[in-house]
Amino acid sequence: MAWIWLDDKFTEHPKIARVGAFGAWLQIQAIAYCNRNLTDGFVPDGVISTLIHHGSDSEAGCLGLTTGRCGGVGRGMDATEFDWRTLMAEVELWEEGDGGIIVHDYAKYQPLAEEVANRKKKTASRVAKWRWKKGQAGSNGVSNADVTHAPTPTPTPTPTPTKKKKTGERGGVFTPPSVDEVCSYIAEKGYRFDPEAFHAFYASKGWKVGTSPMKSWQSACVTWERRKAGEGGGAPSHPPMYTGAPSPPPLDDEARSRLRKEVEDFEATLPPEQRRLTR
Repeated sequence: MAWIWLDDKFTEHPKIARVGAFGAWLQIQAIAYCNRNLTDGFVPDGVISTLIHHGSDSEAGCLGLTTGRCGGVGRGMDATEFDWRTLMAEVELWEEGDGGIIVHDYAKYQPLAEEVANRKKKTASRVAKWRWKKGQAGSNGVSNADVTHAPTPTPTPTPTPTKKKKTGERGGVFTPPSVDEVCSYIAEKGYRFDPEAFHAFYASKGWKVGTSPMKSWQSACVTWERRKAGEGGGAPSHPPMYTGAPSPPPLDDEARSRLRKEVEDFEATLPPEQRRLTR
């Protein structure tokens, strides 16, 4: 069952005042016909006469619409004898069309056929989904007797891959390695630099690379090994370690005399109080 839309001031509209109660009843019938048959406001010629006779039969008499004669509009005439079609068109409640009339502004206030069809389609889809879900809950749709419900499948949990943490990384925070960890890593990779020198160097810097905190000491090991292979062993920015320089050869008499002469000449340029040459 469908419904039609009427403003609550419908009976007070100037157009309705001109056509009277019978004209108002014709308008309601025309709108109901279009809404029921989805004609988008069109009423065929054959239906118009049916609406007029329907409004003038004995059942409508109880509404005071007709008493065999029209009151007000078409006074003294039988309702079926009056030209209602022309009057409804004059007050612009109806519009003349090909093979019938069109209810004025029908599309403005009443749903059109396409809109109704779309609404019914959405409703049917919603009901179908509801019935499917209800069936999934255990109803077999065969009888109302007690049935054994289908077991609800238990989903298999999908394991979440976890990122393998490198040695020295705990909870995403860098942890300095021990000397043993560095030794084990270097032995595993086959590196050739000194692990103790590596550990001492970065420990003295607070485990920083330049001014930034170290993120991976393994990456630093790669850098040290590359420098070892390309430069013969040195660490990045690492000062050379003293390994003991060879003693200079002894001076002969000629070299001693030449060195002494250079010292004397230099002291001669100094003030007397600054000269300390031992003769």
